Amino acid sequence: MTPSPEIQGNIKKYLLGQLAGADLEEIERRVLTDDDFHEEVQIMEDELVDEYVNAELNADERRLFEKNFLADPESRKKLRLGRALDRHLSAQSLERRQKALFPFLPFRNPIVSYSLVAAVLVIVGVVSWVAFRTWRNSTPREPGKILAIELTPGLTRDEGEIKKIAISTGTDSVELELRIVSVDQYQSYRAVLQTSEGSEKLRIDSLRATTKDSGVIVLFKLAAGLLTRGDYYVKLSGLNPRGEYEDVGRYSFRIIK
Repeated sequence: MTPSPEIQGNIKKYLLGQLAGADLEEIERRVLTDDDFHEEVQIMEDELVDEYVNAELNADERRLFEKNFLADPESRKKLRLGRALDRHLSAQSLERRQKALFPFLPFRNPIVSYSLVAAVLVIVGVVSWVAFRTWRNSTPREPGKILAIELTPGLTRDEGEIKKIAISTGTDSVELELRIVSVDQYQSYRAVLQTSEGSEKLRIDSLRATTKDSGVIVLFKLAAGLLTRGDYYVKLSGLNPRGEYEDVGRYSFRIIK
């Protein structure tokens, strides 16, 4: 189902780096949990590249596009391919194409000859563009690449044993496996990602505990793009029968690249 104009506007702001707060959290949550929504974001990402290549963005959007979107190497590759195709389709005049591709046109009437050339070029252009869009959507990225990391509560930077994590190129999301004591301890859990300075990056409620390898974990999924080089910690809280959250643990880690 096509998102509402408001959601589409938020997706565009998200791609341009303009979104913050609850709206940013909602977009990132749906990208991770809703396949249809993730596909819609990819479609709008392609449309944004097209608008940039065709100079259809206003000055502010163009500046944000170059500052935020092109920071990703895969996004820069998309832009180069888009520009190359645009140059290929627009650089040559119709007359030069006719001479190169159809040197023996049987029609003496120039109107008929040019009409035939135009029709063939339209077909070639459409087929080339569809093939290019299909390749561009499938080849550069590996959808669904996930990095799973197990974290134990209690370790801090001062203790010198903080978990170090390297996120490789092409990773879409990170799954933090937060170790806890019991699967039945709380009804649900809240996980809050914060920087070492205390700035909140992401908050997700209604998480559930599950068993893994003879232990119990709470799985906290987040977009890999949220994590840049530096120190972070996750504050995990449990919802008790009175509807109140109680501290469960604090999980520290460091992103090294």
